[in-house]
Amino acid sequence: MKKNKSKVNSAAEKEFVFEFRAGKHNCVLKVPLQFPAQDNICDLHGRLMLLHKIPCYIENELKTSLSNFVESEAILDYDREAELALQRLALGDVDMNQLTNAWTRSYVEVIPHFSMLLCLRTKIH
Repeated sequence: MKKNKSKVNSAAEKEFVFEFRAGKHNCVLKVPLQFPAQDNICDLHGRLMLLHKIPCYIENELKTSLSNFVESEAILDYDREAELALQRLALGDVDMNQLTNAWTRSYVEVIPHFSMLLCLRTKIH
C-alpha cells in the first residue's frame, strides 16, 4: 500500500491580541485565528473593524499589527515543519532517492515556465 502523500491537517488556533486606546478607555481585542490562515488579511481586518466597532483612527495600526502577527505565526509554522522534515531525514523515515527524484521533476516542470515568463517580460519592456 502506498503512503499517503497529503499533508496532515495541522490547523491550530492562536490568539491575536491587540491593545489600543479609544478616548479614555484602554481596550484589548482578543481574537482566535485558525492557522494556517485561510482568510485574506484585508478582509479579516475589515470584519474585525466592523464587528468590534473599532474607531477608524485605529485602522492602520490594527492592520499592521494583524499582518505582522499572521506573518510571524506563518514563519514559526514553516520553521516547525522544516524542523520535522529534517528530523525525518535524519531518522531515515524519508527515502533520499525518492525525495531527490521528486525535486528534480518539480524543477524540470517549473523552470521552463518561469524562463518563458521572463522572456515574455523582457520582450514587453
